[in-house]
Amino acid sequence: MRPTEPSGNPPRPPGLPEGQERPRLVSNAKLRSLSEGPADGRASRDFGEEDTEGAAARPGAHNILVAVRCRALLPQERVTGGHAIISIANRTTVILEDPHTTAADDYLRLNKSKERRYHFDQACDETAQNLEVYERTTRFLIPSVIQGFNATVFAYGATSAGKTHTMLGYPGEPGIMLLTLRDLFSEVANQKDNNHFEIKCSFLEVYNENVRDLLRPDGDFLDIREDHEILIRLRGFW
Repeated sequence: MRPTEPSGNPPRPPGLPEGQERPRLVSNAKLRSLSEGPADGRASRDFGEEDTEGAAARPGAHNILVAVRCRALLPQERVTGGHAIISIANRTTVILEDPHTTAADDYLRLNKSKERRYHFDQACDETAQNLEVYERTTRFLIPSVIQGFNATVFAYGATSAGKTHTMLGYPGEPGIMLLTLRDLFSEVANQKDNNHFEIKCSFLEVYNENVRDLLRPDGDFLDIREDHEILIRLRGFW
Protein backbone atom coordinates (compact mmCIF):
# COMPACT_ATOMS: atom_id res chain seq x y z
CA MET A 1 0.00 0.00 0.00
CA ARG A 2 1.18 3.49 -0.65
CA PRO A 3 -0.44 6.93 -0.19
CA THR A 4 -1.85 8.62 -3.26
CA GLU A 5 -0.79 12.10 -2.17
CA PRO A 6 2.09 13.33 -4.37
CA SER A 7 3.84 15.20 -1.54
CA GLY A 8 3.73 15.91 2.18
CA ASN A 9 3.47 13.47 5.02
CA PRO A 10 1.19 10.56 4.10
CA PRO A 11 -1.63 9.65 6.47
CA ARG A 12 -0.85 7.14 9.18
CA PRO A 13 -2.29 3.70 8.35
CA PRO A 14 -5.04 2.51 10.67
CA GLY A 15 -3.74 0.29 13.44
CA LEU A 16 -0.27 1.88 13.61
CA PRO A 17 0.25 3.28 17.14
CA GLU A 18 1.65 6.75 17.66
CA GLY A 19 5.44 6.76 17.84
CA GLN A 20 5.79 3.41 16.07
CA GLU A 21 7.97 3.27 12.99
CA ARG A 22 6.10 3.11 9.67
CA PRO A 23 6.10 -0.29 7.93
CA ARG A 24 9.21 -1.18 5.96
CA LEU A 25 8.99 -1.60 2.21
CA VAL A 26 9.83 -5.27 2.53
CA SER A 27 8.08 -7.63 4.91
CA ASN A 28 10.18 -9.85 7.13
CA ALA A 29 7.63 -12.63 6.73
CA LYS A 30 9.72 -14.91 4.52
CA LEU A 31 9.04 -18.46 3.43
CA ARG A 32 11.58 -20.78 5.00
CA SER A 33 11.81 -24.33 6.18
CA LEU A 34 11.35 -24.56 9.93
CA SER A 35 12.73 -28.06 10.07
CA GLU A 36 16.24 -26.59 10.05
CA GLY A 37 15.49 -24.38 13.06
CA PRO A 38 16.21 -20.66 13.56
CA ALA A 39 19.46 -19.23 12.24
CA ASP A 40 20.67 -18.33 15.73
CA GLY A 41 20.48 -21.93 16.91
CA ARG A 42 17.58 -21.49 19.28
CA ALA A 43 14.94 -24.18 19.49
CA SER A 44 11.93 -23.84 17.21
CA ARG A 45 8.71 -22.56 18.75
CA ASP A 46 6.55 -25.32 20.23
CA PHE A 47 3.03 -25.69 18.86
CA GLY A 48 1.65 -25.35 22.38
CA GLU A 49 2.90 -21.80 22.75
CA GLU A 50 0.68 -18.80 22.21
CA ASP A 51 0.36 -17.75 18.59
CA THR A 52 2.16 -14.43 18.93
CA GLU A 53 3.62 -14.50 15.42
CA GLY A 54 0.21 -14.81 13.82
CA ALA A 55 -0.89 -11.72 15.71
CA ALA A 56 1.63 -9.73 13.66
CA ALA A 57 -0.66 -10.01 10.61
CA ARG A 58 -2.58 -6.89 11.54
CA PRO A 59 -3.13 -3.46 9.96
CA GLY A 60 0.08 -1.48 9.80
CA ALA A 61 2.32 -4.39 10.81
CA HIS A 62 3.86 -5.13 7.38
CA ASN A 63 3.45 -4.06 3.78
CA ILE A 64 3.03 -7.64 2.57
CA LEU A 65 0.93 -10.44 4.03
CA VAL A 66 1.29 -13.98 2.68
CA ALA A 67 -1.52 -16.43 3.41
CA VAL A 68 -1.88 -20.08 2.42
CA ARG A 69 -5.16 -21.95 2.09
CA CYS A 70 -5.22 -25.74 2.15
CA ARG A 71 -7.79 -27.29 -0.20
CA ALA A 72 -9.69 -30.43 0.76
CA LEU A 73 -9.28 -33.53 -1.39
CA LEU A 74 -11.60 -33.69 -4.38
CA PRO A 75 -13.95 -36.71 -4.70
CA GLN A 76 -12.00 -38.09 -7.65
CA GLU A 77 -8.78 -37.79 -5.66
CA ARG A 78 -10.24 -39.85 -2.83
CA VAL A 79 -11.52 -42.50 -5.25
CA THR A 80 -8.06 -42.97 -6.70
CA GLY A 81 -6.55 -43.47 -3.25
CA GLY A 82 -5.24 -39.97 -2.64
CA HIS A 83 -4.59 -38.85 0.92
CA ALA A 84 -3.75 -35.50 2.50
CA ILE A 85 -0.11 -34.82 3.31
CA ILE A 86 -0.60 -31.21 4.47
CA SER A 87 -1.80 -30.02 7.86
CA ILE A 88 -2.05 -26.61 9.53
CA ALA A 89 -0.80 -25.72 13.02
CA ASN A 90 -1.36 -22.51 15.00
CA ARG A 91 -3.04 -20.81 12.01
CA THR A 92 0.40 -19.89 10.65
CA THR A 93 2.40 -23.07 10.07
CA VAL A 94 2.06 -25.50 7.16
CA ILE A 95 3.32 -29.03 7.83
CA LEU A 96 4.22 -30.99 4.70
CA GLU A 97 4.61 -34.73 5.21
CA ASP A 98 6.76 -36.98 3.08
CA PRO A 99 4.36 -38.99 0.87
CA HIS A 100 6.87 -41.82 0.47
CA THR A 101 7.10 -44.63 3.00
CA THR A 102 10.45 -45.71 4.41
CA ALA A 103 11.47 -49.35 4.22
CA ALA A 104 11.71 -51.12 7.58
CA ASP A 105 15.35 -52.06 6.95
CA ASP A 106 16.40 -48.53 5.94
CA TYR A 107 17.88 -47.71 9.34
CA LEU A 108 19.47 -44.46 8.18
CA ARG A 109 16.08 -42.98 7.34
CA LEU A 110 13.81 -44.50 9.97
CA ASN A 111 14.70 -41.94 12.63
CA LYS A 112 14.92 -38.99 10.25
CA SER A 113 12.09 -36.47 10.29
CA LYS A 114 9.79 -36.99 7.33
CA GLU A 115 8.07 -33.62 7.47
CA ARG A 116 8.88 -30.04 6.58
CA ARG A 117 7.35 -26.98 8.19
CA TYR A 118 6.82 -23.58 6.61
CA HIS A 119 5.69 -20.41 8.35
CA PHE A 120 3.35 -17.81 6.83
CA ASP A 121 1.44 -14.79 8.11
CA GLN A 122 -1.79 -16.78 7.88
CA ALA A 123 -2.54 -20.42 7.11
CA CYS A 124 -6.10 -21.72 6.66
CA ASP A 125 -6.98 -25.40 6.72
CA GLU A 126 -9.55 -27.18 4.57
CA THR A 127 -12.39 -26.39 7.01
CA ALA A 128 -12.01 -22.61 6.67
CA GLN A 129 -14.89 -20.88 4.89
CA ASN A 130 -14.43 -17.93 2.53
CA LEU A 131 -15.65 -15.50 5.18
CA GLU A 132 -12.92 -16.60 7.58
CA VAL A 133 -10.26 -16.30 4.88
CA TYR A 134 -11.55 -12.81 4.06
CA GLU A 135 -11.56 -11.66 7.68
CA ARG A 136 -8.00 -12.90 8.24
CA THR A 137 -6.46 -11.55 5.04
CA THR A 138 -8.43 -8.68 3.53
CA ARG A 139 -11.07 -7.04 5.73
CA PHE A 140 -8.63 -4.80 7.61
CA LEU A 141 -7.43 -3.23 4.33
CA ILE A 142 -10.71 -1.46 3.60
CA PRO A 143 -10.32 1.47 6.06
CA SER A 144 -6.88 2.15 4.54
CA VAL A 145 -8.33 2.16 1.03
CA ILE A 146 -11.00 4.65 2.13
CA GLN A 147 -8.20 6.91 3.42
CA GLY A 148 -6.39 6.88 0.07
CA PHE A 149 -3.99 3.95 0.29
CA ASN A 150 -3.53 1.40 -2.49
CA ALA A 151 -4.11 -2.26 -1.72
CA THR A 152 -3.81 -5.42 -3.79
CA VAL A 153 -5.19 -8.86 -2.99
CA PHE A 154 -4.60 -11.73 -5.40
CA ALA A 155 -4.69 -15.52 -5.41
CA TYR A 156 -1.85 -17.56 -6.88
CA GLY A 157 -1.84 -21.28 -7.43
CA ALA A 158 -1.96 -24.20 -9.83
CA THR A 159 -5.01 -25.25 -11.83
CA SER A 160 -7.79 -26.60 -9.58
CA ALA A 161 -6.11 -25.20 -6.47
CA GLY A 162 -9.25 -23.25 -5.54
CA LYS A 163 -8.41 -19.70 -6.70
CA THR A 164 -11.83 -19.01 -8.24
CA HIS A 165 -13.62 -20.49 -5.24
CA THR A 166 -11.62 -18.26 -2.90
CA MET A 167 -11.91 -15.03 -4.88
CA LEU A 168 -15.40 -15.31 -6.42
CA GLY A 169 -17.12 -18.04 -4.44
CA TYR A 170 -20.71 -18.92 -5.25
CA PRO A 171 -24.21 -17.74 -4.12
CA GLY A 172 -24.11 -19.74 -0.91
CA GLU A 173 -20.57 -18.70 -0.03
CA PRO A 174 -19.37 -15.42 -1.60
CA GLY A 175 -15.64 -15.03 -2.12
CA ILE A 176 -13.15 -12.33 -1.20
CA MET A 177 -14.06 -10.07 -4.15
CA LEU A 178 -17.77 -9.95 -3.34
CA LEU A 179 -17.18 -9.59 0.40
CA THR A 180 -14.77 -6.74 -0.28
CA LEU A 181 -17.28 -4.90 -2.46
CA ARG A 182 -19.97 -5.37 0.18
CA ASP A 183 -17.86 -3.84 2.93
CA LEU A 184 -16.36 -1.18 0.67
CA PHE A 185 -19.77 0.20 -0.28
CA SER A 186 -20.83 -0.03 3.36
CA GLU A 187 -17.81 2.01 4.49
CA VAL A 188 -18.45 4.64 1.82
CA ALA A 189 -22.10 4.94 2.86
CA ASN A 190 -21.06 5.47 6.48
CA GLN A 191 -18.66 8.32 5.72
CA LYS A 192 -19.89 11.55 7.33
CA ASP A 193 -17.58 14.01 5.57
CA ASN A 194 -18.04 15.54 2.14
CA ASN A 195 -15.42 13.46 0.34
CA HIS A 196 -16.33 12.21 -3.11
CA PHE A 197 -15.77 8.49 -3.76
CA GLU A 198 -15.65 6.95 -7.20
CA ILE A 199 -15.59 3.17 -7.53
CA LYS A 200 -14.62 1.56 -10.82
CA CYS A 201 -14.48 -2.11 -11.69
CA SER A 202 -12.41 -3.84 -14.38
CA PHE A 203 -11.82 -7.45 -15.35
CA LEU A 204 -8.54 -8.41 -16.98
CA GLU A 205 -7.35 -11.80 -18.10
CA VAL A 206 -3.59 -12.43 -18.10
CA TYR A 207 -2.77 -15.69 -19.86
CA ASN A 208 0.51 -16.72 -21.49
CA GLU A 209 1.77 -13.12 -21.18
CA ASN A 210 -1.27 -11.82 -23.08
CA VAL A 211 -3.66 -9.34 -21.47
CA ARG A 212 -7.33 -9.15 -22.44
CA ASP A 213 -10.05 -6.78 -21.22
CA LEU A 214 -12.96 -9.12 -20.51
CA LEU A 215 -15.47 -6.25 -20.63
CA ARG A 216 -14.60 -5.21 -24.19
CA PRO A 217 -17.01 -6.60 -26.80
CA ASP A 218 -14.24 -7.14 -29.38
CA GLY A 219 -12.14 -9.20 -26.96
CA ASP A 220 -8.86 -7.96 -28.45
CA PHE A 221 -5.59 -8.18 -26.56
CA LEU A 222 -4.26 -5.02 -24.92
CA ASP A 223 -0.85 -3.53 -25.67
CA ILE A 224 1.49 -3.32 -22.69
CA ARG A 225 3.53 -0.11 -22.57
CA GLU A 226 6.03 1.48 -20.20
CA ASP A 227 5.64 5.23 -19.64
CA HIS A 228 8.27 7.89 -18.83
CA GLU A 229 7.93 7.10 -15.12
CA ILE A 230 8.74 3.44 -15.85
CA LEU A 231 5.23 2.43 -14.90
CA ILE A 232 3.37 -0.32 -16.74
CA ARG A 233 0.36 0.91 -18.71
CA LEU A 234 -2.25 -0.90 -20.76
CA ARG A 235 -3.08 0.92 -23.96
CA GLY A 236 -6.82 1.34 -24.44
CA PHE A 237 -7.59 0.64 -20.81
CA TRP A 238 -8.67 3.31 -18.32
